[in-house]
Amino acid sequence: MVFKYGVGLWLFGELSDRFTTYHPAKTLEEKFSEVAKVKGTQGLEVICLAEFTYNQVDKVKSLFREYKLKIAGILVNLFASPKWINGSLTSKDKK
Repeated sequence: MVFKYGVGLWLFGELSDRFTTYHPAKTLEEKFSEVAKVKGTQGLEVICLAEFTYNQVDKVKSLFREYKLKIAGILVNLFASPKWINGSLTSKDKK
């Protein structure tokens, strides 16, 4: 059996919680460079509007090609907005 590994881009940037910031912020290029150093990684998950904006889509596509990574997943950052606190499709709120 052959395993294929993918990681989330968010792991390679600024990480913080209510106590402290654990890693400094990095540029998209720096994050992709770090991901490419992880042995066996073939895929990368990105979060739209958290890690890049619509204006940076071409840059992100270019970085995927440059570092020979495949898209493992694209998340839309809905979880950071209070509007979606009760979920979206799963919310009991009829709005």
